[in-house]
Amino acid sequence: MAVIAPNAEETDGAMFGIEGEKTLFGTEYVLEVGADGGIYVVTEDLGNETIYRFTAKIVDKDDKSVGRVSPSSQNFSSITAGDDGMKRVGLELKMPAVAGDYRLIVEFQLTNDPDSEKITRAYPLKVVDPIILSVTVKNTSTVNVVGLDFQFIIDGEKMEITNKGVDLEADATSVISYKWVVDNPRGGQHTYEVTAIGQDNIGRINIEGLDKEFTFYIGQDNYSWLTAIMVVLLVILAIFAIWIIRKPIKNYGKPKGRR
Repeated sequence: MAVIAPNAEETDGAMFGIEGEKTLFGTEYVLEVGADGGIYVVTEDLGNETIYRFTAKIVDKDDKSVGRVSPSSQNFSSITAGDDGMKRVGLELKMPAVAGDYRLIVEFQLTNDPDSEKITRAYPLKVVDPIILSVTVKNTSTVNVVGLDFQFIIDGEKMEITNKGVDLEADATSVISYKWVVDNPRGGQHTYEVTAIGQDNIGRINIEGLDKEFTFYIGQDNYSWLTAIMVVLLVILAIFAIWIIRKPIKNYGKPKGRR
């Protein structure tokens, strides 16, 4: 597990800090305790010299509290140390609803004296609006399928599996969606497809919508529809121009006043 915020600080002989690997999240994403990329508050177990407690919160650039942290505070006395001699508290974090740069702020209280020294550590959180991709799949077989895991493949790269244990009844459809969390994605055309795993007999079951390549665009639109409309308009204008040119000119004679 990578240590993002310094945890090698020492005070009165105790090391403490924040451990984690993941710093990029989607808006309103909930990072559960023990999940991949989990974030932990940690301190060294030194008996009576162990850091007393911590408080935690997510703040924006103006230091205003946003999102949610659970637990937001806890005494280390109730935590059992691991084999490495460190006490860890896993945090559940709900990210803010607005994309931006945030920080997880953890304040360590050194002793049980409320007036004792407090030291703050920060962990960076980058929150972005996820790109939502979806595929409609249909079980065209005559048997129900249970326990399918669906995996999205974006630009040839396999994503983590977020659609697990999906059941598909015979002749039924289901919409499979994925939130792609990416920072500053490459502009232009991208592709994605969905594959199903977790079933020994998946190869014998016909499910529409799988293993087909779909296209989406970032930073630009697919203007093929506009091109088609412009072509139709040009054809109409060309036909109208030809009609004007070839329209016969009728001679109604001289005006009566000149006869």
